Amino acid sequence: MSAIEFHPIYHPAQNEIFYGNSAKLKVVPKGRRLGLTQGYSTYVIENLLAGIESILWVDTVQGNIDRYFQRYFMPQLNGYIRDNDGNWVRSKWGGINQKHWRWDPKKKEFHLLNGFCDFRSAERPDLIEGFAYRLILLNEAGIILRNRYLWDNAIQPMRLDFNPDVIVGGTPKGGGLFEEMAANAKGEPDQWTKTYSTYDNPYLSRELIDKMARDYPEQARKQEIYGEFISDKGAVFRRLQEALDYNLKPLLHWEPKRKYYMGVDLAKQIDWTVIIILDDAGNMVYFNRFNKLDWEYQQRVIIEAAKLFRARVLIDSTGIGDPIFDALKSKGLTLEGYKINTSEAKKRLIEGLMLAFEMQKVKIFAKPVDGADILYDELRLFGYEISASGTLRYEAPEGFHDDCVIALALAWMCKENMKPKGGFVIADHHLY
Repeated sequence: MSAIEFHPIYHPAQNEIFYGNSAKLKVVPKGRRLGLTQGYSTYVIENLLAGIESILWVDTVQGNIDRYFQRYFMPQLNGYIRDNDGNWVRSKWGGINQKHWRWDPKKKEFHLLNGFCDFRSAERPDLIEGFAYRLILLNEAGIILRNRYLWDNAIQPMRLDFNPDVIVGGTPKGGGLFEEMAANAKGEPDQWTKTYSTYDNPYLSRELIDKMARDYPEQARKQEIYGEFISDKGAVFRRLQEALDYNLKPLLHWEPKRKYYMGVDLAKQIDWTVIIILDDAGNMVYFNRFNKLDWEYQQRVIIEAAKLFRARVLIDSTGIGDPIFDALKSKGLTLEGYKINTSEAKKRLIEGLMLAFEMQKVKIFAKPVDGADILYDELRLFGYEISASGTLRYEAPEGFHDDCVIALALAWMCKENMKPKGGFVIADHHLY
C-alpha cells in the first residue's frame, strides 16, 4: 500500500460498481453520462497506488485515450476532486508529485509508482494478445464487443494468468455479445451485472434528462438513457437478414427492360469511395469500393459503371464532391448531387433507407462478392449518437466507416426521387 495521499470520490452508482461486491466479472450496461469513464480513471489511480502493478484499459479508438487522460486523470493527479455539483475543485491534499507518475502519449501507457495501465484500442484486438494483467477495464462495451474476437481471442486468454477482476461497461448498442454477457452474469456465482440509467448520475440535471427523454424516439430513450438492450429491434437498419438475397450476384451488363440507379460516396481523407447500383426492383447489382486512387482514375471508374448500366447517378456533392460532380456532369452522365452537410440532410437520407429495409423493398448481396460483405457489416454497426445538446445524429461508431451505407442510401434515394426526364425531388420520411 502506498503512503501517497489520495482521496477518491465516487458517486453512489460508481461506488456500487467498484466496491459493492467481489465478483471477478462485472457487466455494467448503463445510460449515457453515468460517469463510468470518469469512475474508471479514479479506480485506476487508486488501484495502482494500492499495489496493483498491471492494468489494461480497452476503448474504441486511441484518440479517445489522450482526451480521457487530460480530462479525467490530470485533474485528480493534480489534486482536484468533484464537488457536489460535479465540478472539479482544488482539494486540501494537493495532488500526487509528478516524480511518482508518468504518461507516455505515444505508447498510451500511464505509470504510477511501480505499476502501469496500458490503454489499447479495439480497432486492432490482435495487438492486445499475449499479455497478462491484474485488472481489466473495457469501456464502451456496446461498441467494442461487436467484434467477438476481442473478447474470445484477446481478453479471455488473459484471465488464465492472474484471474484478474474484469469490468465490462458501456451504453448498449443493440444486442450481441454485451447483452449475452449481461444475461449470463445473472446466473453465475462469481459474476455480477446491474443496469444503471442516466438518472443515476447525481451531478446531472434531472430536468434536462427529462427533456431528452421526451425528445428521443422510444428506442433511443430506452437505450441511451435507461441503458436497456433493445437487440435488433432497436438497430437503425432493421430486418437486415431478410434483405440478404443469396440468388443475387453482380451483373456484367445492363438488361434493357430494367432501369438502374447509382449512389456514389466519395472518399474523404482516410475514407473510401463506394459505388452501389440498384435496379428498379431495389436489387443490388453492382458494388465497388476503393481508396487512395487519384481523382482522374476514380472519375473513370464512376463513368464506366454508370455507362455500363445506363444508370442515373446520385453523388454526395458535399465539400470535395462539388468539383467531382461538375466534372462528371460535363461528361454527359444523368447526374444529381446531394449535400450531406447538415444533420437534417443526413437524417432524410438515412431514414429513406431505413424505411426501405423496414418495408423489405431493398435486397443486397448475401455472399461476399468483391468485398460487398463490408456493406452488411457497416449496416449492422451503423447507429446514432447523442450530441451534447441532446440532438440525435445518425453515424457509424467512432473508428468505423459508413461509406457503404451512404452509397446505398444515395442509390435508394436516386431510385425513389429521380424524375423520368431528369431532375430530382426529395421525399420526406418520418419514422417516429
